[in-house]
Amino acid sequence: MDIWILVIVLLVIAVILLVLSLYNNDTKDIEKQLNEFTTQQSQEMYSIKSRLSELEKDYHFDNDNTDRQLEDQDLVDYDNTTEVTENVTITETTIAEVSDDTRDEVIRLYSQGYTMHEIGHEVNLNTRIIQDIIDDYIENR
Repeated sequence: MDIWILVIVLLVIAVILLVLSLYNNDTKDIEKQLNEFTTQQSQEMYSIKSRLSELEKDYHFDNDNTDRQLEDQDLVDYDNTTEVTENVTITETTIAEVSDDTRDEVIRLYSQGYTMHEIGHEVNLNTRIIQDIIDDYIENR
């Protein structure tokens, strides 16, 4: 009878050690995978940040050139009291007077990420009308 108790105790110890070894290996694998994932995410984040930095530099460069061009167009000669302004005329209209094609164009440009100011120059409307069109679009989706 003593031998059976010894066999059962050894069997229970073996099962416990087996379960512990399986759990211990899984933890190491999970930690290894987590470390690899963290490293990969860090590399991707660095890549995204560096690309964003390049795009911001390009945008600021382009924006600076555009600002200089606009400044050249918007110069005011106070000696001669003449103004040179941009040739775009933004018409004062109401939202009811805007055609369906213009509405579609505003929605398309908004969907592509253009700003209200850029859309206004593209379709010759003021930003208040553009905002109303976009608000109406968002409400009626």
